Amino acid sequence: MTVFQDDDSRSDDSRLDIPELDPPIEFRLEPGERFGWWKDHESDDDRKVATVHGAVNNHRIPIMLDTGASVSMVSADLARKLKLKLSVHSPLRVSGLGGVPTIIRSKAQVKVTIGPRVVYILDLWVANIGEGIDTLLGMDFMYSAGVRICVREGLVKLPDEETILLNRGGVIRKSQGLDLAVTPDFTTRLLHGRSVVAQIRYAQMDPHKDVVWAGRGDRWVTKLIFASRSYPVAVKVVNISDKNLTISFQTTIARIVERDSFPMAGRFVRP
Repeated sequence: MTVFQDDDSRSDDSRLDIPELDPPIEFRLEPGERFGWWKDHESDDDRKVATVHGAVNNHRIPIMLDTGASVSMVSADLARKLKLKLSVHSPLRVSGLGGVPTIIRSKAQVKVTIGPRVVYILDLWVANIGEGIDTLLGMDFMYSAGVRICVREGLVKLPDEETILLNRGGVIRKSQGLDLAVTPDFTTRLLHGRSVVAQIRYAQMDPHKDVVWAGRGDRWVTKLIFASRSYPVAVKVVNISDKNLTISFQTTIARIVERDSFPMAGRFVRP
């Protein structure tokens, strides 16, 4: 980790004798390094997600910290908004939110601010992360910056043990909550380009609060049907292959998940 600090040693007799805040400290994060607490510890298998107030290139936004993500990303929309300079790299295959595989190729160097006076300089992959998420910081960032999520204390900690206030009421959530599979009523055989519609039964889930994540397979995709309501009422499954396709009554075509949680393992995306 390389440290930079602004030099403000110039004298100016006309300036009022008012104490000033120390200039921000900038850290250049290098891939593969470990800092602070992570020098002597390994991450566990319990995935945790927290949202904090922060900034990217001085643009204030909520930032998601995800211990289940190996790489850090900025959304393509934010990259365009901030006019970030992109560099092309070898393709990287990642699993996005819900396990949907995505190929990403571009990076952008940014300044990420977390905490009151600390700025991290690092390269972020540019990708479509998910609805409402502009910046996701994974374990590559947390290792290099020495940042960790502490569930027991309900805090995010910096290397000097300074704590960061959390967004959304200070909630730290694990990756999975109550999860209900959506399956067809019966097994059906689909010709190329044909589709079938399956009704969504919410059972103990709340359609006004919980979220339906659309699934997909190697040969089929889904589309949520809303009708006149504000929440999905059915799932349309389409055969996108050039062969006949059998969709079993046991095939999970969507999942209903508690808000602020993620689906179980599988290929699902929040629309």
